[in-house]
Amino acid sequence: MTRSLMTALVALALLVPASSDAHSEKEKTVPADGAVLAASPATIAMTFDRPMRITMLRLADAAGREYSVERTDGMAPITEFEATPEALGLGEYEVEWRGLAEDGHPMQGSFSFTLAN
Repeated sequence: MTRSLMTALVALALLVPASSDAHSEKEKTVPADGAVLAASPATIAMTFDRPMRITMLRLADAAGREYSVERTDGMAPITEFEATPEALGLGEYEVEWRGLAEDGHPMQGSFSFTLAN
């Protein structure tokens, strides 16, 4: 193989997108990460760029007390996940989640928000 052919093949390999190996990425949360809210959120939501099966969702306050959330996705792979939390009081909250990307790769993350006057 000539050096110029090898160089051309390497250049071509770098130009081919790696989307077939890409995992889902979280694009947005509701509430936004770090948001300060005046009222309890009506919805906890996450948007992903590719289908994601959310396998665990945990909503807890700063003391570690967990709060129930009602989800309607039936654990199906979706790009827009929504759950309805119980009414929350003032304080700091964290949402932790785990899921499986479309390619079967396990994913996890968290985001937080605060309820204040």
